[in-house]
Amino acid sequence: MEGGYPEPLLRGANRVDYLRDLVRATLLKDIVRRYKIRSSAGLEDVAHYFFSNVAKEFSFRTVASVARVSSPTTAEKYTRMLCESFLIFTLNRLTFKARERTAANKKAYAIDPALAVCLGTRPGQDLDRLAENVIAIALWRRQMAGEIDLFFWKSKELHEVDFVIKERGKISQLIQVCVDLSDPHTRTREFRALVKASEELRCNELICLTRGQNAVEDFTWNGTTVQIRVISMEDWLQQI
Repeated sequence: MEGGYPEPLLRGANRVDYLRDLVRATLLKDIVRRYKIRSSAGLEDVAHYFFSNVAKEFSFRTVASVARVSSPTTAEKYTRMLCESFLIFTLNRLTFKARERTAANKKAYAIDPALAVCLGTRPGQDLDRLAENVIAIALWRRQMAGEIDLFFWKSKELHEVDFVIKERGKISQLIQVCVDLSDPHTRTREFRALVKASEELRCNELICLTRGQNAVEDFTWNGTTVQIRVISMEDWLQQI
């Protein structure tokens, strides 16, 4: 995934070096100097953690434990600064209780997938998570424009749906991202989560974004049958 930064292509620059310099300059100019942070080591650790773990749940306690920061409070502060500098953005878990909303884990995404590909611990990472990052960026832009509210959903049984879309206060779509649906076990796992979320959230607009496939499928789980639209990610991104 090449990302959206044009300079490496236009100038023939090394993409990894360019992105590394860009992030360092952003951290230094937009955050360290602005907020008078004495040492940038902890901030750099937090940024590296998120670039290495796109589309994964996190808690500030976890971030603090792997980064050179003093507490979860500092990890939360640094995360907010990274969001304000447009290096990452976060997604809240959909909950209906204020106490759960405060305590629930979040998910984080790179503002450009190239940051995860080039600057994360695992070059290339998991294709499903990188694809989810691409879809998240497109939906986040709609949220920033005030068109939707965006969440992820997870049940007590750990079934997960990547994106829950609310429009005008009502849940309108549930979206799952899976690059390859050819494995029956993978297909069942992804579709089953959509069934569970559909029942709990009372939403029937179910979408699974994948690679190179368009279809409408009926899927039955535990006596409940739903209709799922399987859409090519490329086609969906062109239409959004």
